[in-house]
Amino acid sequence: MTDIQTAPKHIHHIAVTSDDDRPLLPITREHIGRDAAVLYPIGDDQAGGIDRYQRVLEDFLGLSVTVTDEIHDADGLYAAAYRRLRDDLEHHDAVYVNPTALETRAAHLFTTAAQTLALERPGDRSHLSAYTVDRHDEPRTLPLAPDGDPDTETEHRILGALAAGSDPPSVSDLARSLADGDCDESFRSKVQYNVQKLEEKGYLERIDAGHTLRPRLSPMGRLWTRANSLDMEETA
Repeated sequence: MTDIQTAPKHIHHIAVTSDDDRPLLPITREHIGRDAAVLYPIGDDQAGGIDRYQRVLEDFLGLSVTVTDEIHDADGLYAAAYRRLRDDLEHHDAVYVNPTALETRAAHLFTTAAQTLALERPGDRSHLSAYTVDRHDEPRTLPLAPDGDPDTETEHRILGALAAGSDPPSVSDLARSLADGDCDESFRSKVQYNVQKLEEKGYLERIDAGHTLRPRLSPMGRLWTRANSLDMEETA
């Protein structure tokens, strides 16, 4: 009997405080995939905020919602988020961490739970994201820490090309743009290998573009190439 493969869910982990509805905006406006949510009540007397979130997420959007126990300290938030994020990643779901409603230290520890799992589980990095909501009520991705530095000339050339504005529709097109002469199978394989390594480290992501996967810089990749622009110009 053949196992039925189910599509991965998009699960949002959201910290809830009584007076901040901004974390809901990217979900209600369909900026991000949405199937389920885990709500973390921060502190006492969050029943009103939780009820409001549940009405929007369950009744209006039709999401499956789980509510954790009340959390009273930042360290407890880290522990709860780490365990629940890890469990969702076990099912290969797309997992999002939203710390918008939190104060600085709690927000840092909430996203650190995601950072830790990205380093512990590099194979699941592409399933894990963190985002906040800016003053224009738009989601902004928070970069996850990379798993090592770009350490080959080819990796540097790939990052440099993408940072310079190259927008190849596929890895093969990227290889052709990097080739000094003929782009033979050996060179394409070399570029493919280095793209995969950069993706595993967290500098690149490959986006479904129909029949191909389009390589592009991840949020961490954009930060790294900007910070190392002079070094990369010397390498190119």
